Amino acid sequence: MPTPPAGAKKPQDRKPSKAALERDQIAEEDRLLADMPELFGPHELRIRERNKIMSIMMRLEALASDDGSIDIDTTKDTPETRALLDVIADADDFAESIAHDRDEYIEWARGAEYVQFTSIITRYARAVGESNSSSN
Repeated sequence: MPTPPAGAKKPQDRKPSKAALERDQIAEEDRLLADMPELFGPHELRIRERNKIMSIMMRLEALASDDGSIDIDTTKDTPETRALLDVIADADDFAESIAHDRDEYIEWARGAEYVQFTSIITRYARAVGESNSSSN
């Protein structure tokens, strides 16, 4: 077996690629949203719905740290907590507005966690962003 050059990174030292990170995120979204009732697909959205999802995503990204994670203690009354709670509520409203069966969605949403709503937003924002960039 050849010896790697001095200073070469070992496979375990390499950062995962952007594509690998995105695959992991999509797999996690699939897991979190597996039992969610059907929503209209991103390609079926009207411009107002596409704009709404991008607006929510921008507000969500503004709350994220440099590594993209959101670590806000929702038990404390801070401007960041209030902003996050508003984003989650808007994500819920958005998803309800595009649900095939709103009553079924509402029943699901009653037991959903914050991370499930952020997963809806990131999934739709990624799809809408891809369709917007291909139409330019």
